[in-house]
Amino acid sequence: MTSRICVFLLLLFFVLPGAMGWDDKPAAATGQPWPEVTLANARITARVMLPDPATGFYRGRRFEQAGLVSTVTGGGHTYIGDPGAGTDFGYSLGICGEFLETIPLPDDQDDRRTFLRIGQGVFARKKEGPDHPKNDVPVRAATWETRHTSAHRTEFRQEFTEGNAGYVLEKTISLAEDAPELTVSYKLRNTGTIRLETRHYSHNWLTLDGKTISPDLALVIPWDFVPSVETFLGKNGLRMGARGLTFGEEAARPTAPTSFMRTRRTSGREKNQFLLRDTTTRAAVWISNDWPDFSFDVYIEKRGYCPESFCPLSLAPGEETAWSSTYRFLRAEDPLPEWAATP
Repeated sequence: MTSRICVFLLLLFFVLPGAMGWDDKPAAATGQPWPEVTLANARITARVMLPDPATGFYRGRRFEQAGLVSTVTGGGHTYIGDPGAGTDFGYSLGICGEFLETIPLPDDQDDRRTFLRIGQGVFARKKEGPDHPKNDVPVRAATWETRHTSAHRTEFRQEFTEGNAGYVLEKTISLAEDAPELTVSYKLRNTGTIRLETRHYSHNWLTLDGKTISPDLALVIPWDFVPSVETFLGKNGLRMGARGLTFGEEAARPTAPTSFMRTRRTSGREKNQFLLRDTTTRAAVWISNDWPDFSFDVYIEKRGYCPESFCPLSLAPGEETAWSSTYRFLRAEDPLPEWAATP
């Protein structure tokens, strides 16, 4: 048994349970600036957080540590991030990506299983323990490299190999030169000898001027859908319309709970796009994704609205694929797409 495995087992059984959380929060503000770059054009400004295991904005093992878009502002609006929070982002990561399903790895211990989580590295979990990511223990972290930054673009790269699994992941955040558009692009290549099969999504934490969930907000969806069994309609006053979701007056209550909705599409597979709009200020975020086959969830808390489209990925050894999402941050005077009539 190698020294690395001995140390790992001590951590797994005696130290890390309960200490290692399924971290989905930003690092606590310490008064020192997080490493970041600012992308800006004439319409919008975006803060893009750089990876650093010691000082980075996000150091958890769930979402990608590189290229989180923590705030987007423009035209007098804050579309992502809380305008009153200053440096305290304790509830929101902004636009942050995650590879959902893990890749099993050969297991050389009777009491644990190991697996690869693309974007984060190798983890292990007790076979007899609760089957939940909060119980995952890091074995070896994948690290990010910041490759390029400019006024309109920043690029990241991660290369990782563990046994017969390996990949190269590239991520780019870019702004249009003269439009209120931000694009998050990915390229993934399988460099190992086993298939990589997972789903990727962005946890789009939209805030629209820091407004709490209220009847003013509407999510417009240009495809027909029905809620699946894993749905909590009614919480936060969540209501399903013909082409989207709205809220009742009960959404404004301080005690309104978290809501979650998983949908099943019944038509419109080619229209992987949706729009969150404040019907009072007419500010909106229009998100378009370039993959046609997708599932769709909505997660809602009092101070944030998270519509999430999942991209299925299945790569044989040597295969490569790419996908992207474009975010348009609209003001009252900007035209809406034809399908975006308020539901």
